[in-house]
Amino acid sequence: MFTSEQAAAAHAKVKSGMDFPRYVRELVGLGGTRYETLVFEGHPIYYGTGGYNNRTDAKYPVLEKAGQRNPDLFRH
Repeated sequence: MFTSEQAAAAHAKVKSGMDFPRYVRELVGLGGTRYETLVFEGHPIYYGTGGYNNRTDAKYPVLEKAGQRNPDLFRH
């Protein structure tokens, strides 16, 4: 399977939305089947065949959610 470094190298080639299909094809070529990005700390998890997964380091500190929601402030 592929390493975090290989996935990062493929991602580094993406400069615009037009590059995204090539990025996905490269990940599939490395053995990837899907990936997800966890928004609360900004790290992707790459999945491959046979239950393989590769979780990378967080890109920023954990984002805390508000203790109380405020729909009016959100609309503003």
